[in-house]
Formats: sequence, structure tokens, C-alpha cells
Amino acid sequence: MKKTLISCMIVCLLFLTTNLYARLTKEYLLWVKGEFEIPHEIKKATNVSELKPFLDNKYEFTRMAAVRRLGEIGGSKTIELLVERVEKETAPLGMHHVPLVKLEVIRTLGRIGTDQAKSLLLNIANSYWKRGPQCKCKKCKEKGLYPQHDGDYSSVFPAVLKALEVWKEDKSVFSISIQVALDENIRSTPVLVSAWELYLITKMAREGITTDEQAVDYLVSFLVETGIQPETYIVKDGVGVRTIKSIKVEAVGSILKGYGESALSYLQREVKNTSPEDKKRLEALYYAIGQVRQSLKSRVEQKEKQT
Repeated sequence: MKKTLISCMIVCLLFLTTNLYARLTKEYLLWVKGEFEIPHEIKKATNVSELKPFLDNKYEFTRMAAVRRLGEIGGSKTIELLVERVEKETAPLGMHHVPLVKLEVIRTLGRIGTDQAKSLLLNIANSYWKRGPQCKCKKCKEKGLYPQHDGDYSSVFPAVLKALEVWKEDKSVFSISIQVALDENIRSTPVLVSAWELYLITKMAREGITTDEQAVDYLVSFLVETGIQPETYIVKDGVGVRTIKSIKVEAVGSILKGYGESALSYLQREVKNTSPEDKKRLEALYYAIGQVRQSLKSRVEQKEKQT
């Protein structure tokens, strides 16, 4: 009887621990994406002095939330404080930890949207591009063979490239996008996907593409030229790395997920107007339709969870 009771207690403890871990993991992933509510005690702060204790708090989430509030109450006047916050944050070790505060600073600079904010983001992007992943384990051989081992690099670098989309018509942003996208030394999938996203977005802006129909048509044409390829790997230096073709396709898919019903209607009309013999275009159109539909479905599900 006693053994049975102990066994039941162990099972219950494991169940509770597993569920707690699952909730924390899910919550942590939302934080990484910037999906969180600012706690009330931080939300009520109206100036920098009131936020100071939160910015220096030992808990990473508290500092991250304080950074968001700092951007809300100070805008461009807080840029120097944001830079200071980045410099104070130490890079987390290992592939399972990402610098939440740095990510929120990057998102905040993107929301501020000034030339100074752009310059800072370009500097951050260039610094990560120059240094590459910093893992020193035996597997990486000091060559960054497994860039995901450096959680700081593999999360911050693509986040900066994503934030730079605000300045899609800027020459410097276009320049770094194509240089990073074509850099054969970069092995990180998130970095390359973000670089190709930024390149395509800036390229469309440079070509005067403004409407949803023009944009999805451009992306479909790019897919026709590239060819549809799912997640595919090749061996490089004894390690599997994603093919550039599959990277390009994923980047296009990510951009397409930002469009809605009007883009979907246009793509469906294009299917009807495309000859059955034009198999490459039809394949590209169906891929695009799938990406937009998936995004629309996710948005509906998200709204249902919030109600």
C-alpha cells in the first residue's frame, strides 16, 4: 500500500512538473516573438526614472517589458537608453536561450522608425555578420558549423534584418540584404531566410510595387524562376545545411503569409487564367495560395483564442 502511494505521488509530481514546463516553454516562445502583456506595475510608469528599477531588474522578462514601455513613453528620445540596455545585456550561453531584452530593443527601434534607429540597427546587423556564431564546442570546430549553438547570433541577427523592413526603400538596407543573402559563409537558416525576405521586400519597393496584387504576382514569378523546393539539405564540411533554393522558397512563403483575402482572391483568379500547360506557374500559384490560406486560418484561430 505504501509503495503504491509513493508511486502515485511520483507520477503526480512528474505530471505537474511536465505540465508546468510545457506552460513555461510555450510562454517563453511567445516572449521570443514579442507576444506578451506589459505587467500593470510597469504599465503605470510614465517616465524614465519610474522605469529605472524595472530596467535593472534581475528578471529578464521584467527588463524586456520595461524596454517596451520605455519605447512607448519616450519614443526616439529613448534611443540612447536602448543602446545602453543592449550593452549591459550579456549574451546567453547555449542554443536554448535567446536574449529576450536585446530582441525587444530591436523591435522597439523598428517601431521608433527614425534614421538614427535605422543606423543603429544596421550597425548591429553588421556586427553580427562580421563576428558570426561564437560557439567554441568541438562540433563547431571554431568555424560556426552549427550556428544554432549560439542562441544570441541565431536569434538577434535575423530579428535585426526583420526590423529593417521598415526602411524597405533605403539603399543601405537593400545593400546589406543582398550581401547577407549571397554570403556563402553563412550557414544559419533563420539568418538566410530573413536576408532573402528583406531582399525581396526591398527589391519590390525599388521596382515601385505597391499593391497586394503586384506584390504576390512578383513573388509568384520569383517562385517560377527559382522552382518550388521543400526543406532540403546538402552536406557541407560534413554538416547538413539548407539549400539556397529551399531558403528562397521559405522566404517567399513567409512574405506571402502577410497578405490577406484580396491577395488570395487574386491568386485564385490567376489559377483560372493560367494555361494547364504552364505547370511551373500553376505550381507557384498553388504554393502561394497555400501560404496565404494557412496564414488566414492562423489569424482566425488566434482571434478565437482571445475571445
